[in-house]
Amino acid sequence: MGLIKKTAKISVTIILILFILGIIMGLMNQIGGPPTQSRTGTAFSGSAKIVNDRITKAKFLELETGMSYAQAVLVIGKEGELLSENNIAGFHTAMHSWANWDGSNMNIMFQNNRLIQKAQFGLK
Repeated sequence: MGLIKKTAKISVTIILILFILGIIMGLMNQIGGPPTQSRTGTAFSGSAKIVNDRITKAKFLELETGMSYAQAVLVIGKEGELLSENNIAGFHTAMHSWANWDGSNMNIMFQNNRLIQKAQFGLK
């Protein structure tokens, strides 16, 4: 019986900690990031640079098929990280990524310097 009570207390403690962390992350998301906007480096998988200016869903929705990379950068406000590129049969294809400190991100694929595909995760 004592082991069950101890396990229950540990479980409740873990749930409370996760709940509190969720609240903190939600509050940080509402104010646009952590107090110090000096984050640099890579986000999560190391695939995209974390930018100081928040990448938003509004910016993502402004991006249109056929835009050049330079036009996309003007809309987004920052250059993305080149994830991959190749040249096959006269087609140059490049994938760029942008990420926020909270893990929300977008990826854009360009072929011959024209936007052909875009995807996002968690942008607000």
